[in-house]
Amino acid sequence: MKRIFSILACVAITMVVISGCGTKGLNPYSEKKVVEYAKEVFRQDIEIIESKYVKRKPDYIEYHVKFKDAPEFTFKIDSYVKPAMLDGSAAIPGTYRRYLSTTYFDELVEFKRKKIEKVITDNMFKPETVLSSEYQFTINSYSDIERIAKTIIEMDKVLDIQADNSVKGNPLTSAEDVPPVVVYCKSQSNAFVDDFKYSTYDKKLVYDDIVRSMQVNYVNLVKHGEVNDPTVDKSILNKIPTKIITDLYVNMKYYGENDRVEFVYIPEKDDYVFTADFRVREDDRNKSIFENIIKTGFGGKYDVQTLKDYEDRVSWTIGNDNYVANIKYKYNYSEVSAIDV
Repeated sequence: MKRIFSILACVAITMVVISGCGTKGLNPYSEKKVVEYAKEVFRQDIEIIESKYVKRKPDYIEYHVKFKDAPEFTFKIDSYVKPAMLDGSAAIPGTYRRYLSTTYFDELVEFKRKKIEKVITDNMFKPETVLSSEYQFTINSYSDIERIAKTIIEMDKVLDIQADNSVKGNPLTSAEDVPPVVVYCKSQSNAFVDDFKYSTYDKKLVYDDIVRSMQVNYVNLVKHGEVNDPTVDKSILNKIPTKIITDLYVNMKYYGENDRVEFVYIPEKDDYVFTADFRVREDDRNKSIFENIIKTGFGGKYDVQTLKDYEDRVSWTIGNDNYVANIKYKYNYSEVSAIDV
């Protein structure tokens, strides 16, 4: 019988990789490069209507652009130089980098606002926004979930974002720029339920996934007493998995809060992911809670082979089953996939 499971483990590793960095002598991306990068992301030709330096910002150029096939819609692409950032928050002294950003997503929502809000009102909701480009919905009862999901899918079709955020090495790609639709629920704290980013070329919204994700999050709020919804009966409570399980028993041995282990339910996978906190001192970074559970809980043979810096291969045998897992340590976390072989 084949078993597949995944493990996420938090680690305290600091790795910094910065590309395209240099000195303050860098210039913003040229008009030619902006056009090239934009064509790669938007998959269509653009025309620059106007370009100008921003006052008091000599390293900042605003490009006002339009698509050749849709000249009525315009937006901005900004090209600028600023200090390279560590984790997006702290500047690295003396190191600079060129950046591109765009108002495409926000401008597209504004451009199609009337059509988007007609979809919302046609589905018996009132248009509400968190920010100008972020619409929000409120779940009043469990039965609202499917109607909200239907509305989001219809909004997504109207917006019809034409951008690819998977293009590697393109400074214009940023999934963070895609505005989300945010879902809350009626409660004392107006509890957050979920959010969904509109479809792009590389990632599509799926109705069933939206419904399942909202159901899991909303019902777990009910289970934890944060939301009072009498329409969520026992059959629904039993059908929806508990989102986070913090207690683990292996052959009657308990691993709990002190071991920092969790099972987190992932709706898209319809399965649980096991998470654990790896210790990462160079002399014992592999002696983790994961290893402890395998060796003390299941028994069997266990071996660790270092492939290269921040990457190990773990293999172990439990009875007649042989397992292997590759552990890749990254900034702030590591991913482990264990597959029966």
